[in-house]
Amino acid sequence: FRSDNQKSELTMLIRQTFSTSDSVNANFDLGFSATRIVDERFNYGVELIYRSYSYRFPTKDINGNNIKAIESGNTYRLAMNMEYKISDVVSITASVGKDFNGPFIAKNNLLSVIGANFSLPALAGLALK
Repeated sequence: FRSDNQKSELTMLIRQTFSTSDSVNANFDLGFSATRIVDERFNYGVELIYRSYSYRFPTKDINGNNIKAIESGNTYRLAMNMEYKISDVVSITASVGKDFNGPFIAKNNLLSVIGANFSLPALAGLALK
């Protein structure tokens, strides 16, 4: 959904993932993100995703017999995102929040990412001029 003035956007996410490498991992994600464009150079947003997970992995019981353990539960990811456009080519982004928990991931973990984005179409346009 995008507002009439094109400054606000709401996006919904539904995702099912499944992998079968050395263990079996199944995730179901449901979430949304909301973004607000403040002006032509700055925008910010928030993202919330709920995850239901199930992991099946080989292990041993207390007698040393091979078994398959099952770990399942629910977790969420909450992040605030910001972007500042320095020029037509370069923008700086930051994301801060809480990432998903799970049986193989540390509890109460902090997500923090800062990066620079380069617009390849803008760079190509500068090279053609």
